[in-house]
Amino acid sequence: MKFIHLLAVIGISAGLAVATRGPRHGLAAVDAVPDDPPWLTGAWSSETEADPAHVHDSDDPHAALYASGDPHAGGYDADDPHAGLHGADDPHAGLYDDADDPHAAVYPAVEAAALAAPSAPVAPSRAQNGRTVARIFAERQRDAGQTLRVRGTVIKLTEGVLGKNYLHLWDGSASAEGPADLTVTSVEVFEIGETVEVEGQLAIDQDVGAGYRYDALLTDAHRVGS
Repeated sequence: MKFIHLLAVIGISAGLAVATRGPRHGLAAVDAVPDDPPWLTGAWSSETEADPAHVHDSDDPHAALYASGDPHAGGYDADDPHAGLHGADDPHAGLYDDADDPHAAVYPAVEAAALAAPSAPVAPSRAQNGRTVARIFAERQRDAGQTLRVRGTVIKLTEGVLGKNYLHLWDGSASAEGPADLTVTSVEVFEIGETVEVEGQLAIDQDVGAGYRYDALLTDAHRVGS
């Protein structure tokens, strides 16, 4: 009898345990257990599969952070990503004054009005190293690096180019095919229209930038006579 009584007690306890925990794995539900979420099972609802917009904009995962048409909208002009930083037509605007000359802000160059070539030729230098403009150009390969003298009339003058003055000397010796004048650099002051004799070192094939190139250039010249 004791054994039968013990079995009855065990059976009642097991039944109470099942009723307390509720049904599992297809048993009739007392309190229904919610379904697993679709992102765990992969069983998205038809609404979720057709329109995931409740998660984010399908075309742009960062929508709402910026305008969908341009991730940088509001940061600049859409036609020019650098708008506002400088002039749209010139990326160096503000760095220099003259758009044609990137060195314009480096020196306050002042160009005097050019003078028409005089009608009468200028007498050449009588010094041993004296040359006419025509001869300097004709013999520039041989005389490159030499100290030469030339006499002529200043027909063009640009002052203050990187601390130097650029003058053009005309003496009337050049042929129609050759350069009419010789460019000279100097720290001394000259005047348009004056006739001077200068001495300097001949440099050839000089490219000084901004589109200025010289086949012959008398550099660091100084007055030696008149």
